[in-house]
Amino acid sequence: MDTALANDLSIKYFGHPMTKRVTVDPLTDESIDYAELIADVVTSPQHGYSRFHIGHHKPSQQPKHLPGNVRWQFKASNDFQSTMDVRVARIAYRINEYVDTGQESLLEEALDALDTLRKGQAEDFDAP
Repeated sequence: MDTALANDLSIKYFGHPMTKRVTVDPLTDESIDYAELIADVVTSPQHGYSRFHIGHHKPSQQPKHLPGNVRWQFKASNDFQSTMDVRVARIAYRINEYVDTGQESLLEEALDALDTLRKGQAEDFDAP
């Protein structure tokens, strides 16, 4: 792979140089496996299906296809998020997981995030 070209494309389309950090789904925090993404989207795509989708932090933003507003995420998360802002969807996802599992830490995380959002400190809650 031409690293310089990839870095130039990253700057052009994502607004920042390539990083070596792990990309995670914005709702589940599950790591996105790059090799699996490439296989699913590029080398062995299945017509009408992909485990990966391009999601939007703010689906209602216009124009919405700007570098700071798009990211890869799992199809299931994209479906769950629907038209919700990613910050709201993360809270709803944590509550949904709490209902399914009863794990108190998920509810506490959702309530903390809701309080942060309420206080107008949303930038502290944005997904990595």
